Amino acid sequence: MVWGPCVSVETKIRKIQRLLRHDSDLAWQVFTETYDRMILAWLEQAGVQSADALDIRQEVLTTVHSEIETFVDSGDETCFPRWLRRVTANRMRRLWASRDRRHDCALVADLSSIADQLEDHRSELSSRWDRQYESELVQQCLDALGDRFSKRNLDAFRRVVLCEEPQALVAEDLGMSLGGLRVAQHRIMRALRRNADATHCAIG
Repeated sequence: MVWGPCVSVETKIRKIQRLLRHDSDLAWQVFTETYDRMILAWLEQAGVQSADALDIRQEVLTTVHSEIETFVDSGDETCFPRWLRRVTANRMRRLWASRDRRHDCALVADLSSIADQLEDHRSELSSRWDRQYESELVQQCLDALGDRFSKRNLDAFRRVVLCEEPQALVAEDLGMSLGGLRVAQHRIMRALRRNADATHCAIG
């Protein structure tokens, strides 16, 4: 990840697992706040029709909620997003198999084909999922810092770190010195690392 170890890979999943044992409603809220928007946005960007995307998203969230207790964290930072991709692909195949496609000529997206690409870690679709996964979670981390840093500094961080824009260009565009931008970036990165165990600033 371009932002380095600013968040803990294991924290959020383990936290949700603990919550599920004692407070499933809270666990569901924590998970959906983190992943609901992300899954839906990715499905729509992959060409899945809105109605199908809503159905698949709900199936994915329900499956993860019921099976997360059995998820085994190997310590690899790609472990959970890979598992989430697999769950999503399986739900897409299930929806595709349930369709009578002979009478559904208006169906645009071949969900089975998209699912195959999603499970293939070498595909562009899979890479796009991973990039969006990382960016969305770091964006949530930054949102949690909104009361500690100015909007300009956070915007600069997003553009340089997430969008990989040149520092000099961003600094000029936002009316910052290059040195000031680098100081702000360092402080925000340090805050992200310090808050890695916070509920809204740790990824699974």
